[in-house]
Amino acid sequence: MVPVFSRNRILSTCSRMISALDLFTIGIGPSSSHTVGPMRAARRFVLDLQDAGLAADTVTLKCDLYGSLAATGKGHATDRAIVLGLAGMDPETVDVDEADRLLDEIRNERRLSLPGGAGIDFDADRDLSFRRLKPLPLHPNGMHFTALGADDAVLLEAVVYSVGGGFIATAEEMEKGPVAGRAVPHTFASAHELLENCQSTSRSISELILLNEEVFRPEEETRQRLDRIWEVMQ
Repeated sequence: MVPVFSRNRILSTCSRMISALDLFTIGIGPSSSHTVGPMRAARRFVLDLQDAGLAADTVTLKCDLYGSLAATGKGHATDRAIVLGLAGMDPETVDVDEADRLLDEIRNERRLSLPGGAGIDFDADRDLSFRRLKPLPLHPNGMHFTALGADDAVLLEAVVYSVGGGFIATAEEMEKGPVAGRAVPHTFASAHELLENCQSTSRSISELILLNEEVFRPEEETRQRLDRIWEVMQ
């Protein structure tokens, strides 16, 4: 697995827009939708398990992959990404060399340490299932996570979709519809509207976007994170 820079889709809904730092993200490769998204989904599931106080009672973790993730997932390291996510690793900050070492350790020992320290038996060949002919209804890239306790009692489960560009959404979030983004002072839905905004405010594109970014975080943090993205691109 290698670190990659991913340029994602522009995403806006009327007066709500997402940050430039959501569009330009750092993540482990080779694919944003087949690697970064599944890793984020797996990590989110085990953190939810921990927050619910169920990690210590977990005996088995399972993940069923559907649709495109099941058909081409191994070629895009989806299985490896999910295992790393279940171990609590984040696709933006994971050390690639450490990730390879950890994957070998989990494979050889057939044991996985969850965030918070709980250890469970884990065999990727047994606990990850590629259901190639059974797509889930809301998106081609679907995952079903299940945490089982004693006597195979279901402790927690979640259906999560990798919807592109590293973005993920639960089935409940998908059914509610898009709510991504925040209200920003300078909205636009096309390049033409962006240039009109620049003309009316006498600002360059970069100056106008930086003003929008202040809705999400302080300017200094935005600049630091953009510098980090530039370093990775180089």
